[in-house]
Amino acid sequence: MELLGIIGTIASVIGGFATWYWGTKKKRLIKAIDEQQKKIRTVEEYTTGTGYKLILRDCFHSFAYAFSIIFISLGLSVFIYTLFPNPHLKLFLLQITSAIFVGSGLVIFDLFMVLSKTFKAKEHIDVMSKKLVQLKSEHENS
Repeated sequence: MELLGIIGTIASVIGGFATWYWGTKKKRLIKAIDEQQKKIRTVEEYTTGTGYKLILRDCFHSFAYAFSIIFISLGLSVFIYTLFPNPHLKLFLLQITSAIFVGSGLVIFDLFMVLSKTFKAKEHIDVMSKKLVQLKSEHENS
């Protein structure tokens, strides 16, 4: 009887994943197309004559966002642990804080990836345009 329960659980998880994957495929493709178009526009804007202003603005906003999230989460973690010095709470707060550090690092890494495409902008725009065409054809075929 327990084996049937395990098989049922595995089948329901696989079924749920399959339903999510094929049920949201078009929405995810549309989102990927929009993101790709945004990246192309961003690289084109960065490489214009006044693109350095946009680069400075985006760098400032990304770093300000990342560091504000880090300092807020770190301050709240220390404050909460000071009020409730429980070892399990400390572990939980460390896990949450480390996840926020990783998320903030990903924000800055995403900025780095976009900025790195400005060095050889024409080549990167061509590659991104090909990927955009591929995504659009995949969206039309699905």
